[in-house]
Amino acid sequence: AINRCVIVHDDDLILSEKNIMGLIKCFEDDHTRIYSYEGRIYQDGKYDRDGIGRIENADKPTEVDMVLTRSTCFDRLYAIEYCKLSDIMFYDVDLNLNGEDIVLSHIVSNSCGHKPLVIPIPDKNGYIELPIDETDKISIRENFIERRNELIERCSILLPAPKYQKENKNKLTLFGFGNYPTGYYMDSFSVNSKYKRVLIKNDMNGTKYI
Repeated sequence: AINRCVIVHDDDLILSEKNIMGLIKCFEDDHTRIYSYEGRIYQDGKYDRDGIGRIENADKPTEVDMVLTRSTCFDRLYAIEYCKLSDIMFYDVDLNLNGEDIVLSHIVSNSCGHKPLVIPIPDKNGYIELPIDETDKISIRENFIERRNELIERCSILLPAPKYQKENKNKLTLFGFGNYPTGYYMDSFSVNSKYKRVLIKNDMNGTKYI
């Protein structure tokens, strides 16, 4: 990818240009997050088949535990992190059918401390579901939910979401433990982002870097 802004567009959906630009605008405002038009909030830490916790047609930006990557926008650096970690997370890839949405969402949360964001659809007439035979859906395959919950459990261990103290505008907020890909200025998430905080990164020797 040449550009920092990466958009995933699934093959069972048609997004209008206005909806694609809606994702890009969010990225330009703050590219530390991952954005989508659909997502899930876990129920008791788990993925639910019955649609409980599914967030779609949101009327305001809503934080979720994971976004559905059928229409998603994120920084290229997250794609790099995903490629680094995919073999670790999907060592049994033949069984984990399509958990990239879970893994990518947890990578983002772990890296920047923000949960993924489901945003309102600017052009609802331009969000077109293509017909699909029910028997072709991955979600009806045997052990689909069980496998996704196994991935969530792996992610919670390997990619925990950092917990930060409550923001105080009169004090400097220091980040806790986490994997912050901010080593190079032009490849930093802090460039051209409204998300302005100091990142404290611990190296293997316990030395802190600002």
